[in-house]
Amino acid sequence: MRFKRFCAMLLVCALLGCAAAPAGAIEDNAVVPFAFGSLNHRIGKNDFIYVGQSINLNKGNKVAFDCDYVPTSASVDFGVVAPDGKFYSLNSTSGHINKSIEVSQRGQYTIVIRNKESYEITVAGEINF
Repeated sequence: MRFKRFCAMLLVCALLGCAAAPAGAIEDNAVVPFAFGSLNHRIGKNDFIYVGQSINLNKGNKVAFDCDYVPTSASVDFGVVAPDGKFYSLNSTSGHINKSIEVSQRGQYTIVIRNKESYEITVAGEINF
């Protein structure tokens, strides 16, 4: 039992260590996936949340969403606000998303999850880039 608890703590520390790394510390040419780690957020009716801080991405980088949400019937947009100010998103209406967005320009991006319903939802999962 103690071994399982130790392994679980080790995994949590590893995930939090990845989430704490500043995005600017990665060189432009490096190919290193970055994980925010786990997320668990409530989003109000017809509302949205920004996930984490802005991240610096190069053209061709991908932002991957692997998330579940309840109620599963909700329409939810998972996406990024690009340097040009536009919101690029993927829609899900099944309670789960496992898709990526490839960015088309270099610059600062903000990850956004938008609830398009008239009721609150809860989103949990991982976002990697």
